[in-house]
Amino acid sequence: MEACHREVPISRILVGDDDLATREMLVSFLRHRGHEVSTAADGIETLARYDDFRPNMVLLDVQMPELGGIEVLTTIRQKDSDTCIIMVTATKDEETGRKAIESGANDYITKPIYLEQIETAIAVHLLLNTPDPCTVLIVDDMEINRTLLQDYVTTLGHTTILAENGREGLSKVKQYNPDMVLVDIKMPVMDGYAVLKSLKGDPKTQDLPVIVISGIDDLDSVVRCIEMGAYDYLIKPFKPALLRARLTAGLREKRRKDHEKQLYTDLVESYEALRRSENTRDSLAHMIVHDLNNPLTVIMGRIQFLQMLTLDEAPDREQLLKGLQAAFTASGEMASLIRSILDVSKLEAGQMPVELRDLNATDLAVDVYEQMSTHAEQAHSELSFESESDGIFVSADQDLLSRILQNLLHNALKYAGDGSQVRLWVNKNERQVTFSVSDNGPGIPEPYRPRIFDKYFQIKASPKGKLGVGLGLAFCKMATEAQGGEIRVEVGEEGKGATFIVTLRAAGNQ
Repeated sequence: MEACHREVPISRILVGDDDLATREMLVSFLRHRGHEVSTAADGIETLARYDDFRPNMVLLDVQMPELGGIEVLTTIRQKDSDTCIIMVTATKDEETGRKAIESGANDYITKPIYLEQIETAIAVHLLLNTPDPCTVLIVDDMEINRTLLQDYVTTLGHTTILAENGREGLSKVKQYNPDMVLVDIKMPVMDGYAVLKSLKGDPKTQDLPVIVISGIDDLDSVVRCIEMGAYDYLIKPFKPALLRARLTAGLREKRRKDHEKQLYTDLVESYEALRRSENTRDSLAHMIVHDLNNPLTVIMGRIQFLQMLTLDEAPDREQLLKGLQAAFTASGEMASLIRSILDVSKLEAGQMPVELRDLNATDLAVDVYEQMSTHAEQAHSELSFESESDGIFVSADQDLLSRILQNLLHNALKYAGDGSQVRLWVNKNERQVTFSVSDNGPGIPEPYRPRIFDKYFQIKASPKGKLGVGLGLAFCKMATEAQGGEIRVEVGEEGKGATFIVTLRAAGNQ
């Protein structure tokens, strides 16, 4: 029952029962649960306490002196249809329960009363009848009126904001963005008509429900306010039950319109996202076809050239080997692109197998460095490697980590340009191992930095004018996170050069 207790809104509960022991038991229990409680010993006292206490729930005994529970229920329902009323009866016949429900009771409980039964009934009905809390702006030049409205609106669970004239009211609409406005007509500085005209003439506030509460009781004023866009018009002194009904209906209408606006906004955003997705798909298809066509053209051209060479009586062995190597390299580029597309999809779906093991980080980095040295020579760049120790161990997937470093080095060599300096180094603190790849190239333009790890995103400034599909860094990020690590980029002074930093757990720090 404790979980139920935590979810129940704190409420004002009136207990009407002629049995003193029952009243004391219910009061002790309900106050212990945090509710505000008032009691009455007979039907007439119950009605009097109801008007003074203004509860949002009544526990009402059926059989009481002076005035029976059903009669009290009927009287309350004539002026208030919203208050939750639970009848308590000592008789278990269905006729009594049926009569109570037909008279307007929300529920009925038979004695003897069990606390769990009471708590469950209170929880269910309070949760059903408690409105979503809203913010209500009260605009009235009379302090007594503002206080009276504030007290009543607050008992309904809403937050209030007060203003003593129309100009202040409009200022607080902009400041607090309330869900409803209660406004008087006759006020100094700016009257209620001017407030209505301003609110309904502004697209930002034209749907804000406004209830006019005025002492002016003439049809022309009512019609004028309604024609200007007021949601309703109540005459002072207002009836609490009527105000509550108008508030509830107005706020419900406001929520409906807000929901429709949100649906429209979501629809527009979904359409734009779909349009962007289609554009991305078209661009991606073009890039993939382009990137596959390049190595495919090399392969086909080399094969045709090799066929021509084989027709010679004495084919040039060196030319044959060179052609075969070029075709092999081009086919490797195609395989790498296809693998990247498939692996990114697997990582996104959580289907990429990740096998974390304790690895010698220095040895792994040296292997990658040696593999990429040939690429550095071809790019006319200088590639260097450093490690603070030969005994650095990391918890990682060997294949994924190798490919992350290969991708980062490949990007650095590609985008830094000819004659650049690219550096790979490894270091360790107590719990983490860091792999860093830096270059002294042109760096990453500031507008591109937030999206550098996005899938299919490209920096359109490769010194060699060659763009990829935009999966390399996306793969690095996903693969790093799949191993429980993180990756980030730092840009050098004046935007020159870039350093990509991969951080993984050190071995033994699972």
